Amino acid sequence: MGILQASVIGVDGCKAGWILAKISPENHLSFSIFSTIKLAWVQMENAARILIDIPIGLIERTGKPRDCDRLARKALGRPRSSSVFPTPCRNALYAKTYEKANELNRKFTKKGLSKQAWNISAKILQVDLLIRQNLRINQVMWESHPEVCFWSLNRQKSMRFNKRKKAGFQERLDLLEKASKKIHLRVDIDSVLHQFPRSHVQKDDILDSWVLALAATGLFGSFKSFPENVPFDDQNIPQRIVYSSQQ
Repeated sequence: MGILQASVIGVDGCKAGWILAKISPENHLSFSIFSTIKLAWVQMENAARILIDIPIGLIERTGKPRDCDRLARKALGRPRSSSVFPTPCRNALYAKTYEKANELNRKFTKKGLSKQAWNISAKILQVDLLIRQNLRINQVMWESHPEVCFWSLNRQKSMRFNKRKKAGFQERLDLLEKASKKIHLRVDIDSVLHQFPRSHVQKDDILDSWVLALAATGLFGSFKSFPENVPFDDQNIPQRIVYSSQQ
């Protein structure tokens, strides 16, 4: 038995759907892919904690932007702050085209919708519907962000390089391997990279789910969130970005 009492999971979106990084009580890290979050949830519902890189707690009847996005961008600073883009309003998620979603977002938030946000709208809707069908999921599945987790793991210093560049991949991998070694988690990264085709999962998706899983262990500091005083949306879902803080 390892130092965890139950499994924890980090979840990141990928081309094939969702990639899950699971750390078991036996200190084993494994990765798996699911096409929808509903299918993934069947494998996650017994986990002690799940950190997922997707907005949870959405704007609906108010035009005020989410404080968690603003505060996360402020903490990361440029250029990493660009990885946290404004979250679409709930109404825009149901649009069939980018143009309609942009129109709805302007109506309810007074701001346009970025193409990056539109590209993950379907995934945001998947998670939003799952949680609204069972609000108890909020007790175990928390919104987080990989760059915020890397920032925290790096003593609140943002990564220097873009994660899709060779230098960016390596600096994140070095940080992950060092942290994993501290909790006696052995990872054969070459084997993991060859486990999935790049048409399904990018290399940085693997690192992102890994850092979320490490943060979910709670072994690298107490859990904190942006903002500290968590607001709730119109569906009583918290609007926060959670991370594990050493400070």
